[in-house]
Formats: sequence, structure tokens, C-alpha cells
Amino acid sequence: MLLKFSLLVLSRTTNSFQAAAGQRSYRAIATKLQTMATSTEVLSPPVARREEDRSVFAGVAPEGWDPKMPRQSNDSTETLLDPPVAVPDPYGWLRDDKRTKKEVLDHLKAENAYSQSMTKHLGQLQESLYSEFLSSIKETDFTTPR
Repeated sequence: MLLKFSLLVLSRTTNSFQAAAGQRSYRAIATKLQTMATSTEVLSPPVARREEDRSVFAGVAPEGWDPKMPRQSNDSTETLLDPPVAVPDPYGWLRDDKRTKKEVLDHLKAENAYSQSMTKHLGQLQESLYSEFLSSIKETDFTTPR
């Protein structure tokens, strides 16, 4: 009876998680993961979408190139490839130096919720290791412990 109940709960949760993932709403996935974190079932990690047609060019700028598109880091001393080579960058949409894109932030929240739910059973170990580390150093000590 308990096994039947567990399978029923697991199938309902999995279906609602898959429905949330199908909507590509990372906020919905993060919320679902946080609510599922109290259960003992195995969760699936959030999967970032891939933009397969996305690429960046490494090399010199051809004629007509938009000067706003970066080709190389500002402090690089390497010579640029001539002709430029397209380098696949399917996860480039996750790059957000200003930390303002809602989709990126929601995906990161979903990943954090997943990792918290997967490591919550290690809380007591984390506390004991932290206490052990603190016990081996002085507050004013500027050297590494032991």
C-alpha cells in the first residue's frame, strides 16, 4: 500500500514538474523544486535551453562588421585569426554581466533550489565541518588552519 501511494505521489509530482518545464518558466521550476525539497523523491535538475544557431566569431573583423560586436577581450595580446572563425556558443544567452535578465536570474534560482534540495541531507555534516574549521583558527589569525 505504501509503495502504491509513493508511486502515485511521485507520478503526480513528476507530471507537474514536466508541465512546468515544458512551459520554459524557470520561476515555475524553482518554485516547484522548493516545494518538493521537503519530500524524499529524486528530482531532475533544471535544463538550460540551447540556442544551436548562436555563435561568436573569433578573428579579425571582416568588412562591414558591426564594431559593437566584440571579437576579443580588451587585454588580450594574441593575434586575431584571419579569416574569422565561428565558434558555437549555445549557452551564450546565459551571459549577463549586469545581472538584470529575468530569464537568466530565474534559471539560476532554479539551479540553486535544485542544489539545495539535493544537498539538504548534508546540513548536519556542513555544520560540523564548519565548527571544526572555526575551532582550529583564531579570529585574528592571518595564517591558514593547520
